[in-house]
Amino acid sequence: MKPTNTPLPLRILSRSHVQSLLTMQDAIAAMRSAFVQLAGGQAMVPLRTHLRLPLREAEALFMPVFLAEQQLAGLKMVGLHPFNPAEGQPFIQASMLVMDALSGRPVGLVEASLLTAMRTGAASGLATQLLAPEQARVLAVFGTGAQAPFQIEAVCCVRPIEEVWVFGTSVEKSQAFIARQAPKYSCRFYAATELKALRRAEIICTATNANNPLFETSHLRAGVHINAIGAYRPDMAEIPPEVVARSRLYVDQREACLKEAGDITQAIEGGYIRPTHIQAELGELLLHSGKGRKNPAETTLFKSVGNAAQDLACAAALLKKAAAREVGTLVAMG
Repeated sequence: MKPTNTPLPLRILSRSHVQSLLTMQDAIAAMRSAFVQLAGGQAMVPLRTHLRLPLREAEALFMPVFLAEQQLAGLKMVGLHPFNPAEGQPFIQASMLVMDALSGRPVGLVEASLLTAMRTGAASGLATQLLAPEQARVLAVFGTGAQAPFQIEAVCCVRPIEEVWVFGTSVEKSQAFIARQAPKYSCRFYAATELKALRRAEIICTATNANNPLFETSHLRAGVHINAIGAYRPDMAEIPPEVVARSRLYVDQREACLKEAGDITQAIEGGYIRPTHIQAELGELLLHSGKGRKNPAETTLFKSVGNAAQDLACAAALLKKAAAREVGTLVAMG
């Protein structure tokens, strides 16, 4: 953006705006931009600030970020409120404030709960595009929560998926999830009743709050690609350390994953791998060969804990679309 004497209005975009304007293809393209800037030193992402609020056991997270390509700075704000669901409100409340980095004027305020789910799915979509077998047709998804639909959508954007196997905490939950999701796709959905069905999968997405691994090495077929987006704390784990050790491992951001990702930290603490087992960040892969799979039989693993650069890249794409279509609520800030 070029400096201007005309005050830029603040554009407010609701969840419905995010849903109607931002496509998964848009989000995957935004992830490519975010990860390349992270790896190339064009992004600034300081450590997040975590506040434990003295009201109703709530927590607040603040995540600042700057992206040079977009010439924007942002602040993602997340509230975690455990009493909300009982009152009919979401447990997680999130918003993204976007600022023109050249003038310092705020230009956007975006509802970020849906934005977060979409960018998380899009990261898996980009990783799948770079790492999974090109003709992979069978997807397995662990989890039936808010993240799972976007994992499916993103993978279906980049691979010709024909079968989706859903592994929920119960068959009933899997079937209910399928009833909601299957009408959106031409592929066939199945509720898995036992882990041996996992051997069909060429791509696996794990989107759970599991504290212990979801499967064993023996359940995997040769050449599988795994996107692991749960286990965002050191005490959590979705992937067995033996699988981490045998996989060609890629991450969204090395420093964050070595600190926060239980799948990786527990494998290191158990002596299965060293930090150098991480092959590259996804952005490093994009900046160099762009090819992360060396042979058809190897297991590839993408581990993500999320990053505010992803949120800002998506918000920037969304605000650009909204301005072109003249949607959202405009507020003059001065």
